[in-house]
Amino acid sequence: MGIFDMFRPKKGRPPAFQPPAVARAADETSAATIAPPPNTEGNRPSSFAATIEDISVIWLTIKVDGKNTLFLTLGSDGLVNRLGTGAVNNTEIDMFIGKTNDPLFLQLRSRIDPRWLAQMGAIYTLPERRGKECELTVGFKLRDSTETGATFRYGSESQGPPGDIVQFVIDAVGLTTPWYEREKSRVVQTR
Repeated sequence: MGIFDMFRPKKGRPPAFQPPAVARAADETSAATIAPPPNTEGNRPSSFAATIEDISVIWLTIKVDGKNTLFLTLGSDGLVNRLGTGAVNNTEIDMFIGKTNDPLFLQLRSRIDPRWLAQMGAIYTLPERRGKECELTVGFKLRDSTETGATFRYGSESQGPPGDIVQFVIDAVGLTTPWYEREKSRVVQTR
């Protein structure tokens, strides 16, 4: 299966929350996971050996037409950073930075497919992008400070990243939304 085989429309009912910038995903019945890309822009997956337990920071960004619509970081030390919703029409531009005792990092890290680690370090570009230009980056920092990630470029009106990646982003947004909403309400109360 080639990289672009993963960008087929999703069958069935979509999850309850789906940021439009990552709404269209791979067919659930296909082997929807990251696969080696063609030699796009000279980028190839990394070949380092790491395990999920080696990951100490997870970050996600979604840019739509070059503007951040989601920036999310979770650290093993309780660090939480969040800006935006990931929606194409996101209007939330305030970054919230803090710490939590909630196990958000561990909950999200448990949703990482170990096969992704061998495919990091690449840019996956959908050739027939329609709508606004979208770019999703999923990144990891390891305990030894090594950083790696994968970037997916697609259009807001075309198929998006593989289904498992889309679900990971949806899960990350869902896990951090209660914290994010609390932080937003604190700012409103102090103004």
